[in-house]
Amino acid sequence: MVFQYRVTYEDGSETVIPIQITRGVEDYAKPSPQALPETALAWQDIDEKDSRAVYTYQWNNPNSDKTIKSVTLEYGEEGNKKGIPVLFALTAADNL
Repeated sequence: MVFQYRVTYEDGSETVIPIQITRGVEDYAKPSPQALPETALAWQDIDEKDSRAVYTYQWNNPNSDKTIKSVTLEYGEEGNKKGIPVLFALTAADNL
């Protein structure tokens, strides 16, 4: 696991969402960015020298009856060897 999201609810309970390299995240400067098994390619920029990519990850809250207090991004056991994870945005929706 490269990193995880720790979702904390107002009642103090938590849910952990593990993110694996090559499944849920990849190097943003990969030569040929493409969708991964657990994510979609949200943005890419390719020029003569480099390519850059940002991935989008959809998570469905298993406790939708609870109010989310916080979302924390934490390194996993492989995290400090693979770069710095960044959470660009977080969007909430009712029952998509």
